[in-house]
Amino acid sequence: MESNVTVVQSTSRYTLAYLFWAISVAGTVALLLAARSSVMVVLGVTQWDRYLENALNQFGFLFLAIFGLGVIVFTEHFYRTGVEKNRLLARFLLITFLQLLLFTGMHLVRVVGVGIFTPTTFLSVGIELVLCLVLFWLYRWAIQRVSTRVAG
Repeated sequence: MESNVTVVQSTSRYTLAYLFWAISVAGTVALLLAARSSVMVVLGVTQWDRYLENALNQFGFLFLAIFGLGVIVFTEHFYRTGVEKNRLLARFLLITFLQLLLFTGMHLVRVVGVGIFTPTTFLSVGIELVLCLVLFWLYRWAIQRVSTRVAG
């Protein structure tokens, strides 16, 4: 009877890991699209040669796709081994924090590159930075929770 409970708990943890993985993949796609968009917006307001911009656009898309595939493979392994080490939540919070931090950076590149300094842009970047701090705090909390569980 006890082994059935263990199998159900293990299955539910792996199901949660793959749910987190799907969320992280969606976040990665959004991040890559934001990165491409930000670079293209900034290049659009500069005096770069249009042929060079087109080449950067095409090769940039290829490199972003390769990077995205790497993130997809890495996060699957990272979360799956996180289940085994009982660190799934901490790992998900870390990846989500890093994604939001990079997304905020891409947002800042767009705002500074184009020079749109309005209260709305400051508010949105400020909210993103506050969310980054909250995610970092939650990540630290999850790490401490796992550490005290292992030590105790």
